[in-house]
Formats: sequence, C-alpha cells, structure tokens
Amino acid sequence: FKFNEIVNQNLKIRSKTSKTNKYFNQHDYETIIKNLKSRKFKNKIAEENNNLLLQAFIFVTETGIRPGNELTNIQCSDLSVESIQGCKYWILQIKGGKIAEKDGVSRKIVISEKAMYCLKMIMVYYNSAFLASTNETFFLHHIKENKNKYLFARKDGHVPDFTTLFGNLRDSIIDDLYEKNLVFYSCRHTFITNQLKRDANINVVAKHCGTSTDMINKHYNHLLSMMKPKELLEDLYSVDDEIIRGVISQDMLKFNGTK
Repeated sequence: FKFNEIVNQNLKIRSKTSKTNKYFNQHDYETIIKNLKSRKFKNKIAEENNNLLLQAFIFVTETGIRPGNELTNIQCSDLSVESIQGCKYWILQIKGGKIAEKDGVSRKIVISEKAMYCLKMIMVYYNSAFLASTNETFFLHHIKENKNKYLFARKDGHVPDFTTLFGNLRDSIIDDLYEKNLVFYSCRHTFITNQLKRDANINVVAKHCGTSTDMINKHYNHLLSMMKPKELLEDLYSVDDEIIRGVISQDMLKFNGTK
C-alpha cells in the first residue's frame, strides 16, 4: 500500500510539472494575436489593457523573460543601444523578478526587432508624434526624456494583471484553441522551446532567461525527441505528405499485407 501511494504521488507531481510547461503551437499563437487585434471596447481602460496585453504577449514570447515583475518593472531607462562585434543592438536590462529580488543581480539581454517593435507600439499608442517618425535616434531621445516611465503600465500608471487578462481572453476563445491549458507564462515556455528547436546553445539560453541549464534540462528535454523527428526517422512520414498524396497506393497495401 505504501509503495502504491508513493508511486501515485510521483505520478501526480510529473503530471503537474508537464501541465505548467505548455507552449503555443502556431495555430493557437496566431488565433490569440488575431483576437487581441480584433476586439472592440467602449471602455477606454479595457481598450488600453487589451493593447498592453497584445504587446506584452508578443514581447514575452519574443524575449523569454518572466511575465511577472521582470515584465512590469521595465522602464524606458532600461533600454539602450550597444555595439556588439561591430553591430548595434537594442539591449534590455532586466532588474525585476525573483532572481534580481533574491540576489540583487540584474541581467542584460539582446532583444529582437519584433520585441523592440512591441515597445515602439506602446510608445506610439501614448504619443501620436511617433507616427511621423520611426527613426532610432528619435526613440532614443524619447527614452531619455521619459526614463522613469514604466512601459507596460497604463496612462494612469496602473499595471494591468496580465495573467488574469490572458486567462479571460483564453476562456472566451477556448473552442478555437487546440491546447486548452495555456497560461500567460506559456509565452516564456514558447521562447525556450523555440530556442531548443533551433539548436541554440543551452548555456546561452539559460543565461538569457535568468535560469539554469539544469532547470531547462528538467523541464524541456523531454520534448526534444518530438521537436526533431528527422534525426530519429530515416524514412520520415508526415500528415502533410498524406494530405498531398490523398490516396493509399497499391504498394502501401501490399507492404502491409492488405488485399
């Protein structure tokens, strides 16, 4: 009885861990983006919350930062342009989150063009003057002038509860999603999963995300066999191939012993 109880406890733990690591497939990601862009609100605060949720959703998926304090503590002063190996990149200093709060250590990450575009869209939303210019120098000037501004906050300074906002959105379109257990934290899982898919150095991914390689191995390595089936199967067969062929050939029937 005790042995079975221990086994059951372990199974529960494993099940709980797997549920927390859901990541967005392309269909669900695009469905969420489409709905966020098409929603209409009469209430200005609700509209502002939705706009911030849209940019936060893309931004966290593009950067892999934690969608709590690491996201909501971002200020204009945390952005800079630095030269790395002869090229200039937008750099974001992460000063919020459990690692920074525990050890007093912040980290800097390079952010993608799409991630920076999200921040620019927030600036445009609050300052229509940006519509006239997308010059990098113009944005840098604005950042310096508004260094204390929190980017993922409303005009009144209030920071929306992105977890609750996303949960409400998910529930409203649940029938359109393949994966029903997605949460806002799934954005971070999606970033890490995508990096593993493209063979990114796991040490670099861990440092970028403010976690350890052990943690990534623990939670994501079980996905690798599904991420790269071509490395396991010599004669790879996909559902897309069957859709293209459309019919079962005579050779296939003979191979399987079917008359």
